[in-house]
Amino acid sequence: MRLLLRFSIIDFIVIVFITLVVISWAYQSDSYGNISLARYIQFVFLYCIARVLYSFFSHTKSLFIISIILLCILESVIGISQYVRYLRSDFILFSCNGTFNNPGPYGGFLALCISILIPYVLFGENAIIKRLSVISIILALLVLPSTLSRASFLSVGCSLLLLAFKSEKIYCFVRRHWLFAVLSILICSLSAYYIKKPSADGRFLMNKISLMMMKQNFITGVGMGNFASEYGKNQAEYFSIIMKDNGDDIAWKNINERERMVADCPRKAFNEYLQIGVENGFFSMISFVLLIIISILFSYKDNQMEISCGLLCLSIFAFFSYPYDFLLFIIVLSFLVAGCSSHQKMSKLNCALLSFLLIGSVFIAPSIIDSIKREKNFTLQSFETKKWYDNGRYDYVVQDNCLVDYKEINNVEFLFIYGKALSETGDYIKSDSVLLQGTRLSSDPMFWIVMGNNSLSMKKYREAEERYKYAFYMVPNRMYPLYKLAYLYYVEGNYHMFSEMLEKIDSFVPKVESEKTESMKNKLFQLKQTL
Repeated sequence: MRLLLRFSIIDFIVIVFITLVVISWAYQSDSYGNISLARYIQFVFLYCIARVLYSFFSHTKSLFIISIILLCILESVIGISQYVRYLRSDFILFSCNGTFNNPGPYGGFLALCISILIPYVLFGENAIIKRLSVISIILALLVLPSTLSRASFLSVGCSLLLLAFKSEKIYCFVRRHWLFAVLSILICSLSAYYIKKPSADGRFLMNKISLMMMKQNFITGVGMGNFASEYGKNQAEYFSIIMKDNGDDIAWKNINERERMVADCPRKAFNEYLQIGVENGFFSMISFVLLIIISILFSYKDNQMEISCGLLCLSIFAFFSYPYDFLLFIIVLSFLVAGCSSHQKMSKLNCALLSFLLIGSVFIAPSIIDSIKREKNFTLQSFETKKWYDNGRYDYVVQDNCLVDYKEINNVEFLFIYGKALSETGDYIKSDSVLLQGTRLSSDPMFWIVMGNNSLSMKKYREAEERYKYAFYMVPNRMYPLYKLAYLYYVEGNYHMFSEMLEKIDSFVPKVESEKTESMKNKLFQLKQTL
């Protein structure tokens, strides 16, 4: 078969994107980034495979649509079975999550299937596939509301709006009634915001901190796998500066109350674009955004509405979630993007460049695979450790893991459990070392609180004070760091500072008021009575 010597701009952007990502990974290379890099390598492999299939097999698009139909039916049936309690959901708070570990990505996948299949029903050629598409769309629509995913509703709505503009009648109607259309979008947006206002406000704060991080690490990013730890540092710095600028280093009343109440310690950015920008740098993010935009434009221009609507749905959903943590989303993304160049046959230049990418991936893959294997094997091993920890047998936890090289461990839960067990058994120096390792992977302030306990036990009062304060700055809606700080002043004999901190705690409003917060207050007031 004679191949046309044509080169797709999408191929070029994919090459630029993965090159920038690998450069960032190599510049900030550490064991934490290997697993994060795996998803980008997967995308390259799958894109290359999809390009070859689209070039040499004319029925690739039909097979892709059939695969989406089967996956949609499977996930919908599982979701319905979970909703009627025939199958058990793995997520305690929600009844439906399909084969995913969270209803958010599950809803996103159903929305993606709907966005791909509706255009096929309207413009597809195969009657049997169209009938199957209708069945799968109905099943997905039955389950989608139960996920309560606003991002899914928004993304499928945007994709259907794009599809509507292909109709001359709808386009003319929108042009004549543009004010009604704008008001409808505004009302829907405000409704989506107020349905889960605290969650939406939390995302705004996360985006704000993420943009600060990206600005500080504009070119290379903070390094793959380092988002959580860097987020914790930047959020602590953000709140501490506000407090200290007002003359009191523990003065939460000077903070925007809305931001204080929604602050948390996230593992992800809940925005794939900011995640890429923070970890890999601004130019990596821009190249990925360009890839998506150009793919949508090309497919829309070529009347490939299944691809353009699917890409728009997925790209909108990626603004509010973390779909590319799941291999299924990466597979669909790869085939959607590759499908935009399906009319351009693979040339010798294409083959050479894609082969170069595959060869480069092969050289990088062993270290990634090794990291993933070690992580999986260690997760199985740490199950026994958690059992001893939950039963309060800290001595067994330490004994079972005394030979573990914790510096090579990426499991945040294990690092906290092991560090806490070492603290409880009196090995404060090693506990600090293990917990410090955990702070490089997590934004959870509990690591700093346990390290503060270690300092307190070693009578390093100023070090303990700084660690407790830092834990409070990280998430200033939690009372526990203030409780530990007040207790430190009591143990130290600084009763004036103890009384001041007690007054602050008495007026403090935590994010979640419970019996534990009341118990902490009562314990401190009991200590005051002993003075």
